[in-house]
Amino acid sequence: CIQLPGASGAGKTLLSETLCKALFGSDDERGTFVQLDGTKSNQLVEKYNAHLSDSDVILVDELSPVSCAKNMYETMKSIITDKKMMVRRMREDLTPESSRMLWILTTNHNYAIEIDDINDRRHVIIRCEHRVRDLPDPSEFYQNFAR
Repeated sequence: CIQLPGASGAGKTLLSETLCKALFGSDDERGTFVQLDGTKSNQLVEKYNAHLSDSDVILVDELSPVSCAKNMYETMKSIITDKKMMVRRMREDLTPESSRMLWILTTNHNYAIEIDDINDRRHVIIRCEHRVRDLPDPSEFYQNFAR
């Protein structure tokens, strides 16, 4: 899981899109992407979750730890870190499937998902600083970052 915390306007979404293109190419080349609105956190743990299991990358924009209940955090941690996830498609029973998703979470807070152990290697945190906003073309900065 890649967490991108930073101030509003720091270029977190631009960085996440740049990372996806650098790692996976475009949607129709090497993988599928799902982009979710973190302010509607029920999308992340809803009953029917095939849209998550069929994706290579899950981008969650503006996830707020304030809007997520504790049980939602625990569910998300499990989905992000477990090797298998229980998938429910419409009109089908739950089935276990391999989880191969890369999660990229952006937030305006210090963290998107609280990490219990400082040595937890399942998360990479890249802080997006305000100074990127002051660049003439922040997209150029992140495109160079991806090279």
